Amino acid sequence: MPVDVKYICDGAGVIHSYTADVSFEDLYYAIDRTYESVDTIKKIQFILFNFLETTSTTVSPEEFRILINKDRDAAKINSKIVVAVVGPTDLIFGLSRMYEMLADELPWKQSTFRTLSEAKSWIKQKTGLEVF
Repeated sequence: MPVDVKYICDGAGVIHSYTADVSFEDLYYAIDRTYESVDTIKKIQFILFNFLETTSTTVSPEEFRILINKDRDAAKINSKIVVAVVGPTDLIFGLSRMYEMLADELPWKQSTFRTLSEAKSWIKQKTGLEVF
């Protein structure tokens, strides 16, 4: 599976690192792991989606809505999560922007970046946590 889910900062941070072709199933798997329990969700301060090594993705608007519904459920438990997406290609960057538009009612702060260093700086500014 082209996704690795890693918890850092004692569970306050979650990093999703994607490689190769990313499917809806890959995203769903990673989100499902991230939201595995109420206690896990309560601890999260940030989620970083790293698509630096992604070559392509195939996620439809309907599939985005399924993922957004999972985020809505998690936001009912923890409304203070910040979400950073690193999308260096136009495709990933554009898909991330589409997600932001579809999920605009979520209480979370979300932003899309072209570089990992920009995303890490933004996360530190918003949460005070160091992403390593």
